[in-house]
Amino acid sequence: MVEQGTVKVRPEGWFRAGWSWAARPNGSALNATDQLKPEPGSRAFVRCPSNPQTKTPIEAGQVSSVNELCNRAVILHRPTGSWSTVTGGRDGAIPYVITPRQGTVTVEQPRLQWNPVAGATVYTVTLRQLPDEGSWTVTTPTASIAYPEAFPPLETQVLYRLEVAADTGRASTEETVAGFNVSSELPPDLETLVDLDLPAGIEAVEQVRIYLEQDMGAAALEVLQAWEPEPEEVAVRQWGLGEVYGALNLWLPAEAAYRQVWDSAILPTDLGVATEAAMALGWLYEAEPAVSAQWWRRAELGAASGCDLEKLEEIWGQLEVLEPGFERPTVEEVLCDK
Repeated sequence: MVEQGTVKVRPEGWFRAGWSWAARPNGSALNATDQLKPEPGSRAFVRCPSNPQTKTPIEAGQVSSVNELCNRAVILHRPTGSWSTVTGGRDGAIPYVITPRQGTVTVEQPRLQWNPVAGATVYTVTLRQLPDEGSWTVTTPTASIAYPEAFPPLETQVLYRLEVAADTGRASTEETVAGFNVSSELPPDLETLVDLDLPAGIEAVEQVRIYLEQDMGAAALEVLQAWEPEPEEVAVRQWGLGEVYGALNLWLPAEAAYRQVWDSAILPTDLGVATEAAMALGWLYEAEPAVSAQWWRRAELGAASGCDLEKLEEIWGQLEVLEPGFERPTVEEVLCDK
């Protein structure tokens, strides 16, 4: 946010492709590895995702990186630290539940979504109150429906499980799902966001972060599905979908979202999220070491281009495990404008 003067921005590793400083308008979204340089006499600050209520000042006439100012990585929220534990939603022939799947939902009549199965013409949808305290069932030809008005709204302090069976003979019960509950209380940080009057894209990402921290994956997914991003925000939205699907323990949707980030990234704007997507894919393919190593190598290329030494250390650690004989480069061997 610029209060006075001009702030110029360039991605780290700018020298590799001849990228130069360029002025950014007030309210611009930034990547974690972007460098900022307010012109002398300017007054500007950033709002960091970890604490958007606080204005973090940028020193005029000096070069600072977003990571340095916010002391953060690009990851929205990963309770397990990686996506190597994502085991659900791996079989596309199963009508696995997407939402509500696990954690907490924030409405009493949530939209119901599941994986569309090839060849299926009818789905039998059952909502169970656990343990075996009642249920209702409907049939539908689509893979997403509004909560049926004919049935009572969900109640708080009750555990539910959504089950879907396709007429192909496959059912969501083929995989284990813990179930979900309902809360009438929204995270208090959401109210603060409204008062900040943030650009739509930044507000959407912040809402997703807040919801994921409270294990409210269904609400986070609704935010991203409703968000109509600007062209320069498309990769961030796709990366956010990967984070949400991973948090919901859905392997195939997460893999597809991250891969789309990598395949469609526009450099230098999307360098940070493309690198994060490659790292996430490295974790998702942990059971296939050769494929995993390929994604970690792509992540290495992105991190080196962005001069992200901390991320490079993590990537090299993975490559040491995946590639026998891998020799970790020294920091001095990485060409950076530090």
